[in-house]
Amino acid sequence: MSVYTLTRLTDSGRILSRRRNPNLHLVNIGHSKLPFFHGPDVSWKADVQWATLRQNPNVIRSAKRLAGVSHPSLKVWVKADKEGTLASCATISADPRVCASTFVGKPALSIEKTGPETAMIGGAVTYNIVVANKGSAIARNVVVTDTVPAGLTSADGKSTIVYQVGDLGPNQSKTISVPLRAAARGKHCNVATADSSNAGKVSDEACTVVLQPGLKIFKTGDKEQFLSRNARYTITVTNTGDAVLNDVVVTDLAPDPTSIVVAEGATVSGKTATWRLASLRPGEGR
Repeated sequence: MSVYTLTRLTDSGRILSRRRNPNLHLVNIGHSKLPFFHGPDVSWKADVQWATLRQNPNVIRSAKRLAGVSHPSLKVWVKADKEGTLASCATISADPRVCASTFVGKPALSIEKTGPETAMIGGAVTYNIVVANKGSAIARNVVVTDTVPAGLTSADGKSTIVYQVGDLGPNQSKTISVPLRAAARGKHCNVATADSSNAGKVSDEACTVVLQPGLKIFKTGDKEQFLSRNARYTITVTNTGDAVLNDVVVTDLAPDPTSIVVAEGATVSGKTATWRLASLRPGEGR
């Protein structure tokens, strides 16, 4: 049995050949003239896949790079079947590869607008806008536009308010306060839109019902009455608005020369009767 040893050296992961390097030469190892690639030391480790010349004339040997091994050797055992000169040939190949990674991100713009559900006419109405980037890349040139609806007014009277947010990184957000005032009765919806150069456009709205309080009082009674006899009066208080009225106080003052005999549910002090109503719902009368 003959044993052949193949020694291979590489340069920067490339197979050396006589065409690439004229200093490479062949040397005799054992009983045959085998290729010996001579060059700078580079670490390699051999990973042998066994075969025999009899089963496969092209005996495959592979090598993997590993630090610390500079001269790997591959041994092939062959058994002669007949007399003659034994020759062995070896082919070495490599698959050089360089890898690079690139992160691919995507911005995801979101907007949320909140505000009061109700407000009194003439009162302040303040909305909050939260614009955020919930993606994995920067949202560029973000601009928020708030459209003031009819029924609400801004301090400068503008119907469109623009806020320059700029760039928003991943998981970054910005809160914007929009102060307005209720100018008309009814339901008014305020829309805010966030736009960007690379994350598209998103919108959200918040609606507020502007209420107008109203109170009406009506008093009826005897138009004429005999001296020293009691006259009866009825007082009716009605909530004519669309908001609940709390702590309503009704006061009745008896003129001279009369006095209050009785006032059901009231507190009487001299010629004054006072009723206190905890609340009065819209349309409710007492």
